[in-house]
Amino acid sequence: MTQFTKENFYTEQINNLTLTEAFKIHYEINPQFMPWYNCNTKILQKMVKSHDISHIIYGCNTSLLGEMQVQFWNQFGSHVPATWADIKDAFLNKQTRRLLTPTGLISFFITHISEIFRVRKQVKLMFKKWLYFNEEKYMNTTIGEIRK
Repeated sequence: MTQFTKENFYTEQINNLTLTEAFKIHYEINPQFMPWYNCNTKILQKMVKSHDISHIIYGCNTSLLGEMQVQFWNQFGSHVPATWADIKDAFLNKQTRRLLTPTGLISFFITHISEIFRVRKQVKLMFKKWLYFNEEKYMNTTIGEIRK
């Protein structure tokens, strides 16, 4: 097992790891999540893989708040080149609907709405947007270099 925990993994402490190493540890410390390669369609595999990598890149843990933060980071700080056909196929998939079923999310969102403004402020400091679905060329790059 690794020296990282959920509490310290999504911090600068992983900056010296490559994206491949960090991705492996992400699944080790989150065994409750289905790995991207176990998804039943190619588009769902792409979506889950890129989403999970976003947790690592943006330093968002896997709590409900961390999930919300990842969505904001991807909304404002990523370029997501999904087509309408990709989105339709994903949402028609039963496995996807189970992953995205909102349970009490509206009240949680309302109580954490300030996160939108915090993330938007941080995104303005970014050199360039993260290219969602384009992570393969970064798999051997350190997290610190990617975050720069």
